[in-house]
Amino acid sequence: MSSIAIKYSLVHIVVFDYIPFPITLHVDKFSCPSLCVEHDASKYAPMSACVIICTCVYVQINYADMLKRVEPLRDELHSLELQAQENKNRGEQVTNLIMQLEHSIASYKEEYAQLISQAQAIKTDLENVQAKVHFMRLLYRVRQKELPYLRSE
Repeated sequence: MSSIAIKYSLVHIVVFDYIPFPITLHVDKFSCPSLCVEHDASKYAPMSACVIICTCVYVQINYADMLKRVEPLRDELHSLELQAQENKNRGEQVTNLIMQLEHSIASYKEEYAQLISQAQAIKTDLENVQAKVHFMRLLYRVRQKELPYLRSE
């Protein structure tokens, strides 16, 4: 058991030292038909106890090997979950930013409409003032022409 260090936990077993290469090669010896419990148990009574122990070791080795293959997938799943949460947070931030921009665009549209109406009012006032100035110039010219006649009388 010194070559395999296993820490038991309530959730799952964490393998600290992976199974060494020679043990994984010798696992196939457990599948030998002469070690099967199904053979004559009375003839191989001492061996049947060893078969149970060997089967237990075989199952533990297979389980440790499975954990060794599953652990990178767990790590990848965890990193993908973290990445998904970050993407979700960024998506919420972008959604909030879009809502703020839409709100500011709406307020800018209102301000623009007010400015356009004010510009129209200023333009009509300017046209009225220009018309009055034009009328006043005409009056002034007429008065200038009448002025010599008024002085002579």
